[in-house]
Amino acid sequence: MSEPACSQSPSRFFPAWPLRAARGGSGGQAWPSLAQRCKALGAWGEELAAEHLASQGWQVLERNWRPEPAANRHSPLRGELDIIALDPAGTLVVVEVKTRSSQRYGPPAAAVGATKLRQLRLLAVAWARSHDTSAYGPLRLDVVSVLAAKDGSVTVRHHRGVGA
Repeated sequence: MSEPACSQSPSRFFPAWPLRAARGGSGGQAWPSLAQRCKALGAWGEELAAEHLASQGWQVLERNWRPEPAANRHSPLRGELDIIALDPAGTLVVVEVKTRSSQRYGPPAAAVGATKLRQLRLLAVAWARSHDTSAYGPLRLDVVSVLAAKDGSVTVRHHRGVGA
C-alpha cells in the first residue's frame, strides 16, 4: 500500500488557524493545504522523537540532514536523514521518524519498506563520508514511529536495528 495522505483536520495541528473566509467572513485565511498539514504533522513527530531520544540519554548530533548538491548542481542522491544521534552506548544511529494520525494504512513504521531502507542506507553512507566518524563503530538504522490518535493520545515506538 502506498503512503496515505494526511487526513487530520487542520485544527488539530493548527489550533489557532483563522476561520476560512468562505464561512461568511471576509479577510480570513483559508485552512492550510493538505501538504502543509502533513508537513506540520511530520515536523511535530520529529520533534517529539528527538525529545524522546534525548530523554533516554541519547545525544542528537544533527537533524534534517540533506546531502550537498554535486558540482553540476544535480545531486544523484536525494532525501533527508531525520535524526543522526549517539545512543547511550556510543553507537552512531540514523533515525527515521514516521508519524501518522491513524492506523488506517497500518502502523507508521510499516511505511519504511525496502526502497526506503535502501535510500536511508545510501544517505547514511553519504553522511558518514562528510563527517569524521572514526571514533564510532558501525552505523545503525532505527525507526521511531509516532501515532497521534484522534482522542489526543500519542504512542511513540522505537524500532532498533531496522533492516539489519
